[in-house]
Amino acid sequence: IPLRYSQIMVEQPTQQAPNFFVDPKNGRSYEIVSVPEKPIPSKSYSDRTRVIHLMKNPELYLEKEVYICGWIKTLRKADKGKLIFLEVTDGSFQTGAQIVVEQEAEKFQELSKLTTGASVGISGKVIKSIGEGQTIEI
Repeated sequence: IPLRYSQIMVEQPTQQAPNFFVDPKNGRSYEIVSVPEKPIPSKSYSDRTRVIHLMKNPELYLEKEVYICGWIKTLRKADKGKLIFLEVTDGSFQTGAQIVVEQEAEKFQELSKLTTGASVGISGKVIKSIGEGQTIEI
């Protein structure tokens, strides 16, 4: 299946189904999650913020938009499925960044189908965490 730049792919290395394809160059399988009607603003991997920078200097990123790339280390649904808590890591720091996704978020349904180990690129605003265990969340 030829990919257009506007398709959203989520790496799921162990699953095979009709909506998955295997990249012949690297042998990995990808799920085609959605094809939006309008082009998605492009975020490049080089535009990402490393998790280590977020964790070591959280005050520099407060109230700013960041883009992080990595894989889902942990995933938890709360409030009867209306919230998703993700810990996303890029391997640069021992802990990942906490991502909180509310049901009103644009890609909530797609994110709710993911499992640990899935590769993601997530953008959002960094805020001071109200929960215990972390200083910031996205």
